[in-house]
Amino acid sequence: MVPGEKARGLRPAPAADVAISRDQARTSGATLLGDAFAPEVAAHPGQSGFRLLATGLDAFVMRVALAESAQRTLDMQYYIFHADDTGALLTEALLQAADRGVRVRLLVDDYNLVGRDWLAAALDAHPRIEVRVFNPFVAGARGTVSRLIAFLRDPVKLNRRMHNKSFIADGRLAIVGGRNVGNEYFDADRELGFGDLDVLAAGPVAGEIAASFETYWSSESARSLRFLGIRRRGRRILRRFRAALDKRLEKVRRSQYATRLRDTDLAKQLTGSHLDLEWAKADLIADEPAKVVLPVERGEPQSQGFLGLLAQESIQEVILVSPYFVPGERGMASLRSLRARGVRVRILTNSLAATDAPVVHASYRRYRQALLELGAEIHEFKPVVRPPRGARPRLFASARASLHAKAFVFDRRKMVIGSLNLDPRSFFLNTEIGLIIQSEALAGQVAAAFEQLAAPTYSYQVTLSAVRGGRLRWRTQEDGIRVSYDGEPQAGLLRRLLAWGAGLLPIEEHL
Repeated sequence: MVPGEKARGLRPAPAADVAISRDQARTSGATLLGDAFAPEVAAHPGQSGFRLLATGLDAFVMRVALAESAQRTLDMQYYIFHADDTGALLTEALLQAADRGVRVRLLVDDYNLVGRDWLAAALDAHPRIEVRVFNPFVAGARGTVSRLIAFLRDPVKLNRRMHNKSFIADGRLAIVGGRNVGNEYFDADRELGFGDLDVLAAGPVAGEIAASFETYWSSESARSLRFLGIRRRGRRILRRFRAALDKRLEKVRRSQYATRLRDTDLAKQLTGSHLDLEWAKADLIADEPAKVVLPVERGEPQSQGFLGLLAQESIQEVILVSPYFVPGERGMASLRSLRARGVRVRILTNSLAATDAPVVHASYRRYRQALLELGAEIHEFKPVVRPPRGARPRLFASARASLHAKAFVFDRRKMVIGSLNLDPRSFFLNTEIGLIIQSEALAGQVAAAFEQLAAPTYSYQVTLSAVRGGRLRWRTQEDGIRVSYDGEPQAGLLRRLLAWGAGLLPIEEHL
C-alpha cells in the first residue's frame, strides 16, 4: 500500500468540511471507522478486537490504511520518527488527511529529533497539523553539541524519555507495539531489519489508548515548537516541503518496496474493505507522563507489577521476548519462583553481535549463567540470517537483523505487547505503553512467532557445557549442519571489548 493510490484502505474518507474547527474535530460522532466495527463491538460486550501485525510490511500498510480512512483525528506518539522512505510515505498520508479536514497531532520525543527540526516545522506549518515535543532539551539546544552540553548539565531529567509508540485514528482504532517510524521497522532497509511486533486494536481499549495520548499531549512535558525556538514559517515552508517530498516519492512509488506493500495479503484484504479481528478482553498498561519528572522510585513500577502478577499466575510456560533483557534481582527472584513451581521459562533476546546496544548486553551477561542454572531456556537472535542453502529468509529482506519486539506470553492464554523492554530503563526511567490481552488465539500467534525466531535459522540456543566445567556454549545450524561456539558468535573484537568494559561499570540502573 502506497499513499497517493486509490481505494486501498478500510474505506477512503471523503473530504471534510474545511470550516471544521479543532474543537469540533474532537467531538464524538459517526465515522467510517466507528461504523465499520460498531456491529462487532456490540456483539462482543466488554471485549475489544485485535489483529497482530507481525511483519513490517503489514504494520506499515495498516498505518497508511488508518490515515486514509480517518475522518476526524489522527494522533501519533513516537520515540523515533525518521525522515526516510517510510517516513516520507507516512508523512504524505498525514498531509493528505489534513488536507481533507482531519486534525493531525504528532507527539515525538525530543531525544531523536536532532537534525529533523525542519520536518517538524514543515508539518506544523499545516493549519490542521500540530507537532509537540516531549521532554525537550533547553530552548535553542537543537544541534548535537548543544544537546550534549544540555545533557551534561541536567542528565537526570534528560536521561528520561517517552518510549511510547501509538497510532490512533478517530479514537476508534489504534496501533501499539514496538515499532517506531523508520525503514528498519517496516522491512524497507536493505542493510538493517528489526524483528518487531505491533497489534491493531478496535473497541473500548482503543478509546483508552486515545485517552492516554490525550494525557501526554496536554502534559507539562509536551511542548510546542515555538517553545523550542523553532519558528512557524507558514505556508511557504510547507509548499517547499511538499515539492521536495513529491520529488522523493516519485522514486519510492516505483520501487520494489512499493510493489511488496501492494502485494501483501493485508493490503488485498483492505481493498475489499474487510478486516478480520480477534475479540478478547484487554487492559491497557500506560505510564503517566509525570513519570519522567518525578523522582525515580526503587519500589515496584506499575508495568513490572503487572508482569510479575501474570507470571505468578502461570502454571505451565512463560515466554519472554525482549531485545534488551536485564532482569535485575527482583526479576531473578520472580524467575526462581517460577522454576521452583516447574514453570517452563523461555527467553528470546539479542546476541551481542545482533544488539544495537552492546552496553546493555553487558548487564544482561551478568545474569545469563544464573538463568541457565535455574533451567531457563535462552535463545539469542543472530545478526545475519543464514537460511538453508538455496532458500531465502522469510521474515527479513535486509542484510543484518536485530530483534526489537517486546512481547510476553503466559500459558499461551494471555499476552502482553507494547513498547516495554525487560530492563531498568523501561521500568524506572522511560514512559511505556502496552496491552494485556486475554486471548488464546493471539497468544498462540505470538508463541508461534517465538518458535520461528528462536529456531536455528534465526537464533543461537545458549546452553551450559557438560564437559567444559559448565561454561557457555552457543548451538545453532548453518547450512543444515549443527555447529556450536564457545564464545559470543559473530561478535567482533570491538563489540567484545565494549561489552567487557561496560560490564565493569556500575551503570545497570541507568540502562
